[in-house]
Amino acid sequence: MAKRHRVTTKKAIETLTRPVIRRMCRKGGCKMVRSCVYDESRHVVDKMLKMIITDAVEYVKHGRRKRIKSIDISAALNRRGFKLYSVHN
Repeated sequence: MAKRHRVTTKKAIETLTRPVIRRMCRKGGCKMVRSCVYDESRHVVDKMLKMIITDAVEYVKHGRRKRIKSIDISAALNRRGFKLYSVHN
């Protein structure tokens, strides 16, 4: 296979690109973003997602199920102190 046809795999967190992070910062009220913020924000998002997914998996195991439901994610977010108002209680 030629070099140009090889598929390079990225980590999923690497798809959180600089423009995406910049847009999130703009929504938060920042006007300018330093270059060191991008790697740090990827690290924080990755850590937070791991915690929330771990909690959701614990809810699934407790319910003796194999699939994660939206109620598991909302319960995991609620446990971490984040409120979701668009999802049922």
